[in-house]
Amino acid sequence: TEDYQRESRVAAVEMGCASSTAASSPRSPAQSPPVNTNASPLHTRAVKEYEMFEKAGEALDVMSEYMHLYKQLMDEETLLQVGNAGDPTPRNRTPSPTDWAALTKSEQFGFLKKTAEQTLPRFETLAKNLGGLHNIDFKVGPVKNRDRALEKVDRDYGGDVLKLLDMIRCSAVCPMHNLADAKAIVESFKEGGSMCGQGWDFVRCKDAFGSLDDFLTGGYRDIKLNLRCRKTGLIVEVQLHLKRFYDVKGLDGYTHFANSRKVKVDGLGTTADVVAGLPIALTQEMLDVGEQRLAWARSAEAPPGALIRTLRTNAELQHAHQRNQQAATLFEEAHELLTGAHDAASGGRFTGRQVDYAGMLLVMIGRCLVELRRSDAGAGGDKWAGKGGLKCAEEGIEELTRRLGASHPVTLRARAMYAYLLGLSGKIAEADKEYQDVLDAQARVLGMTHPDIVETLQSYGNFASDAETNNADLLHTGVRAYETALAGSVSRAGFIHPRSILLLETLMELCDRHCDVLKDGEKRCAKYHRLLEEVDVAISAEYGTAHQFPAVDMEELWCSAAVQFPAVATAVGIPVKSAD
Repeated sequence: TEDYQRESRVAAVEMGCASSTAASSPRSPAQSPPVNTNASPLHTRAVKEYEMFEKAGEALDVMSEYMHLYKQLMDEETLLQVGNAGDPTPRNRTPSPTDWAALTKSEQFGFLKKTAEQTLPRFETLAKNLGGLHNIDFKVGPVKNRDRALEKVDRDYGGDVLKLLDMIRCSAVCPMHNLADAKAIVESFKEGGSMCGQGWDFVRCKDAFGSLDDFLTGGYRDIKLNLRCRKTGLIVEVQLHLKRFYDVKGLDGYTHFANSRKVKVDGLGTTADVVAGLPIALTQEMLDVGEQRLAWARSAEAPPGALIRTLRTNAELQHAHQRNQQAATLFEEAHELLTGAHDAASGGRFTGRQVDYAGMLLVMIGRCLVELRRSDAGAGGDKWAGKGGLKCAEEGIEELTRRLGASHPVTLRARAMYAYLLGLSGKIAEADKEYQDVLDAQARVLGMTHPDIVETLQSYGNFASDAETNNADLLHTGVRAYETALAGSVSRAGFIHPRSILLLETLMELCDRHCDVLKDGEKRCAKYHRLLEEVDVAISAEYGTAHQFPAVDMEELWCSAAVQFPAVATAVGIPVKSAD
């Protein structure tokens, strides 16, 4: 990721997407936590998992911001439908008379790179002409380097080098608030357009603004136009960005994208999903890593904003391990810092997003307090005496609504948590209504496959099934909520994803337990048993029954999942007792 970040900063400058001053001033070593070169393997793994957990929190926040911007576009009715068009699966032409199939991927890339270098001068001319025609600055990037290209070929294209369509690309930021400029550029290359017959053929347009569910990894949206050079046959990419989205993306946009892909943010509901199922020894070591990071963040060496980020990460990590008292204390310190109660001069040290999202810290304090009282009446000592968890959460929601608005994804996420707290407090009717209201709002703002609504549906399913003894109808509602959540999770992340598997196993257990009460209970049981078997078969087919983990990513994913999902552990050949 560091290599990608460094390259993206260089490319950003070359493409005019960022100032050279910002890109040429890398962070000094003092701004990063110290690295223990003599650490044990367990500690090294814990550091990686801790950083993954931290990245997940940041990725979820940025993703919420992108979704809010999209909702604003819809509310303002300024969103023009550019639309997807052209060949959905284009490929570059096979070079002739070469025996293409006999070449290695590296040799194939060499041919494609040579073609890209021949095409580059023509593409630069095209970008200049486009800029003059539409009064927008188009910047052409360098030819894609070998390592990045082949990594993408293996990850996304099944080893087919000819599916690389961005060997050379240019980028432009459309200054208007809507997509009028982008639409005009795309239309100019279609038949009858002003650029038609200029040596380039229209191949495809991918419009990530088309619907709620079309966002890219991490929540970003743009429009990508692919054109084929008639002279060389190479397909190139024109990236069209909307200014308000690009302003959020900023210089670290690729870092957010890489982190989002790394933590599989499209399938996450909360940061707790990242640590679900990890071995106890590892999670304990992660808590120790958090203490070390917090000591560093409090020091003079740490950059502005590091303390807030570390306090929040540690608080969420403590809460994920049901240490509610410690979590509430850290959430409170973070909130006091952000609101200036702890340090009146601290306001300018934090980002606008950190300050705007401060209300969520209050909601999390409220959650910790409610869970504390439910698990052990009077727990928490004098520090939390007289503080009501529901009241604290209500104050947090009021703060979020004031700063972000009632329909912001973060505000809705806080309300979903509040519904959970109402149910935990025994206010069944109020919780049911709040869940319904939040789900209606999230469906309008986020769509039915966004991780936030999947998380709310899963929480609603938990609530409804927990209240089953008092309300049989609620049990049916809970099962339907789980089923809807499963459909959303599979749509975005696939069946072979920890969240999807957890939902599937929960549904199977719930239907097994209440087969005689549920409508079509036996059919539901059979269906979910069959689906789990199919998932096991799919994992075995993909990775082998004695899977030896060809990549670190898969090792981390399955070791993390093995304890919580025994069926997966069996399918990939991990003994459950030694999953760590």
